[in-house]
Amino acid sequence: MEDRRGAGEALEGLKRLEISARTSESLGGYTTMRVGGVTPLFVEPGSEREVELALSVLREAWDGDAPLVLGRGSNLLPCDHGMARPVLFTGRLGGIEYGGNGRVRVGGGAPLAKVLSLCLKLGLEGLEPLSGIPATLGGMVAMNAGAFGRCIGDLVERVRLITFGGECLVLKGGDVEWGYRASSLKGMGVVTEVVLGLVEGGSLSVRREIARFSRMRAEKQPLGLPSAGSVFKNPGSAPAGVLIERAGLKGSRVGGAAVSRKHANFIVNLGGATCTDVLGLVEVVKRKVLDVFGIELEEEIEYVC
Repeated sequence: MEDRRGAGEALEGLKRLEISARTSESLGGYTTMRVGGVTPLFVEPGSEREVELALSVLREAWDGDAPLVLGRGSNLLPCDHGMARPVLFTGRLGGIEYGGNGRVRVGGGAPLAKVLSLCLKLGLEGLEPLSGIPATLGGMVAMNAGAFGRCIGDLVERVRLITFGGECLVLKGGDVEWGYRASSLKGMGVVTEVVLGLVEGGSLSVRREIARFSRMRAEKQPLGLPSAGSVFKNPGSAPAGVLIERAGLKGSRVGGAAVSRKHANFIVNLGGATCTDVLGLVEVVKRKVLDVFGIELEEEIEYVC
């Protein structure tokens, strides 16, 4: 059962500030794996100012503990038995504005698909290799999401965020430490705005490139089933999916979770999978790859509770 300490107090404070919030929200519908228990408090700020105010209320009610920041939930596994901390959902921070010269200002809660629609309309190039990633821009920059040799950090000119301590920071892209599926932004706070530096090209070429990368993704990945994307980081010696496949683990199953037969670095929800099922299968895969190859895989997905 989730820990409800502070939920009632915080809900009243948020209502007074006219910030959308509710209790006992199930997270299964907010993650691409379709798993997760109930959060004691689900907060939906509609502006950067509301993010700042909401964080202040949550700090006081939860003794300084940071909330879980949730966008599309594309690499998250919330625990089955319920969260001990509140969730701050960024879905209403979805504004997009084109400033000319290839610069696009994007709200931290804007889905990548929405940004790509603007790129198609205006012929802005750069994001095409990332097309199909089911994530928001805030989540993408926090983990430096990437695909087909392109990382979102390559395109970031500026980031605005509200830290969990309540400070508003504006960072240049060059001031952020970008790593493999990681950045220095992770765990700092709530990304409220990202400025991308793209290239003005032609709508036809953007459309062709998006179609090409979407085709490649569909050929290689199990897009027809719920998943959290790549489960493990590539260790360097070989892609994680290759190691998992060579270890004979394709199709391996725990409960409703299975290693995809299409791409071994994906765990898919065959129906009714729980977070516990997914974590159990992750451990099966890690043990087998370690036994066979002496390589310890590191998770890219994040378990939260």
